[in-house]
Amino acid sequence: MSSTPSFSSSSSTAHSVGSSELDNRLGESITPGPKPTSGQSSSYQAVEVPDDFSTSITSEASNSLDVLQLMRTYKFKKTSYISEGGAFAKGAYAQVCVVCDRNSKDRAPPYVAKEFFFEKEDVSYKNLVRDIRKEFIVARKARHPNIVKTLDLCIKMEQSSVAREYCVVMEYCSQGDLLDLIAIGHLSTTGQLCLFKQLLRGVAYLHSQGIAHRDLKPENLLLTDQGVLKITDFGFAVVFKDHNMDPDTVRYCSNKKVCGTECYLPHEVWYTTYYDPRRLDVWACALIGRCLFNLNLVWEVSDIDVDENFRWFMVTWMKFLKSRYASLIEWPGIHYWAPWFRLEDYPSPEIWSSLLMMLHIDPEQRSTIDQALNDPCIQAIECCSPTGFETASTLPSSPSCQYDHHNHYQQGLPSQQRPSDTTTESSHPSVLKSSGSNTPVSLSE
Repeated sequence: MSSTPSFSSSSSTAHSVGSSELDNRLGESITPGPKPTSGQSSSYQAVEVPDDFSTSITSEASNSLDVLQLMRTYKFKKTSYISEGGAFAKGAYAQVCVVCDRNSKDRAPPYVAKEFFFEKEDVSYKNLVRDIRKEFIVARKARHPNIVKTLDLCIKMEQSSVAREYCVVMEYCSQGDLLDLIAIGHLSTTGQLCLFKQLLRGVAYLHSQGIAHRDLKPENLLLTDQGVLKITDFGFAVVFKDHNMDPDTVRYCSNKKVCGTECYLPHEVWYTTYYDPRRLDVWACALIGRCLFNLNLVWEVSDIDVDENFRWFMVTWMKFLKSRYASLIEWPGIHYWAPWFRLEDYPSPEIWSSLLMMLHIDPEQRSTIDQALNDPCIQAIECCSPTGFETASTLPSSPSCQYDHHNHYQQGLPSQQRPSDTTTESSHPSVLKSSGSNTPVSLSE
């Protein structure tokens, strides 16, 4: 076994994915401003964003808005933030820095600002602002101990660009992300299971609110000083259910432009026209569980035409399904799961079986997040995190959990391979009946 998650697929063929909206040459161009320097301090003013969640659930609703005009009508709040240091993480279109409430006497507690900037002339500013607003509104709706709390949408006050620059202020998680913790490799089995259960709790809450994350991976799971795991980055999140829909209807996603991170995506995003985003989240949770148990990512992409290891996985599943055995553990052909899914590599046979059911090749038979969370082997896990959201049969938090995943962060962590995101652009929904199911679904094309 490897001490850190890594790719093990023998395939070297690049898989085709949808292009990023950030690369589209459509819409309005802006006068690019310089990327902030590392030592530059900034001031951010919070704005009042109405609770108009319904305008963020579909591209049809959000595209109909004159978002630039709408954003300019938002009133300033009394809250403002200031950063006194440089960014500790940067990307192509955003950077992250620590900020403090300007009105706080001791400038505590600290927060994190995700600051967006636009420096490419071919970027559609209107589309980016729309996506920032949508991400903020969806993330703000999620309130749970295992989800990063989103506080304010802010405007940067010192600006060198014609266009307004925005940032989202969130709670500060001082212990880095889960990939860093896995890289250190000091987690006990108790700690691994505790974090896995926290992940399932957070995702179960999101799904109960009609939200699917669609980009779950260790890099998007942060940790606090108390060892609480928190889900972050709702840039690819979708709302699959809202109060205006029939209770039995689910909004499916189109695969025309695939989003997320390839190695954590299930195969149906490549093979079907529409997919259930909830099943995508469950699949990703199972693969994150493997990473927590210090096991490699088996495939680079879940495509049998591209990745030999995934082809092996599909063949093994087909052998089990043809055997007509009800239990994975009791199947006489259990040895076929080796070498990647050996029983002895998991905390227990029951955990092994639970993860495989979360990776079921038939999305309709794949465990739902509630089924996974209510599995007796998951219920039995001692968890040090506040319970927050739980289904009827979920056990409460246990103070006896070992806190070996607290205060883990060390300077000079080894550099890890962080898979790049593939992205999608919003689309228009239509309501149909899904094939092979009696459940009405709303389809995003």
